[in-house]
Amino acid sequence: MEARDFRRNPRPGYLKKFVKLVLANYKLNMSNWIDRLAETYGERVVIYLDRPLDYGFFRGTDITYRDSLKFVNRIGNALLGLGVKPGDRVAMITTNRIEFAFCCFAVMKIGAIAVPLNAMYRSHEIRYVIENSGAKVLITDRAVYGAGIQDPAQFPSIEKWVMLTREDLPPGFFSLADLMLKAREDLPPLPLSPDDIVGIFYTSGTTGLPKGAMLSNEGFSREVKGFARISALFPGFLANRFLGVYVTPLAHIMGYVVIIAVFSGGNPSIFKTTFTPSDILQTIQENQATSFVGVPTMFRMLVAAGSDNS
Repeated sequence: MEARDFRRNPRPGYLKKFVKLVLANYKLNMSNWIDRLAETYGERVVIYLDRPLDYGFFRGTDITYRDSLKFVNRIGNALLGLGVKPGDRVAMITTNRIEFAFCCFAVMKIGAIAVPLNAMYRSHEIRYVIENSGAKVLITDRAVYGAGIQDPAQFPSIEKWVMLTREDLPPGFFSLADLMLKAREDLPPLPLSPDDIVGIFYTSGTTGLPKGAMLSNEGFSREVKGFARISALFPGFLANRFLGVYVTPLAHIMGYVVIIAVFSGGNPSIFKTTFTPSDILQTIQENQATSFVGVPTMFRMLVAAGSDNS
């Protein structure tokens, strides 16, 4: 992955950020936050990918705030076209990819409830979470389908099956890539109340069956409001280059909260789909990244890799 020139990434003026992210901070919620950030940051790159995307309406590796809004709106309209209504549960299980986050954002924007699943779940675990959450729609990708799903007949409660890509589409599946290409790019945010449930994140289930934690609009919105306000009031505080390594799955609450913080803070992040210590160290060095988020095991592996290369 080539080094990025962060200096060329445009920044909005202080006054613009102050008006939209401080004075109107109380209006931010999980339905409209991507819209407000896109209005504020526009063509500023928020995510640098380690591999390119090609969805027709977007091709490349550098995703701006406006690009993010296009993804979210197209996915939201695609789901509305499939009959998803406010309050419906939409399950998602894919490999660690940025589209997973956009799907979560879109589900919340249309007033439905995102149900992220760990990509390492076995078929019986997937079936349990689907039935326990009441999800009728499931979004997946080819890798997870081949490893954990295989036979849709094992999941009779799912009414609509959606695959991210259009290649090798199993019978009865909708292609999200095709649906997005045909969908509109404008999507008004659905009004949400503070207590509306926007996500159900499942625990690891180490001492029993996983339990679904029902998370409210206000719970997630506080994260958005906090980082957006700090970035607007103290632009130097979050001005460092932020290297995001999302090996902790986006389906995990830590990974999801981090991606929300990255977007809300207006800070560019390098998105790594897999964790290879030597590659991470090289990326940090080449891009002079000053921040990194990980779990203790990742830090131990980075220290060991650094020692091996010394």
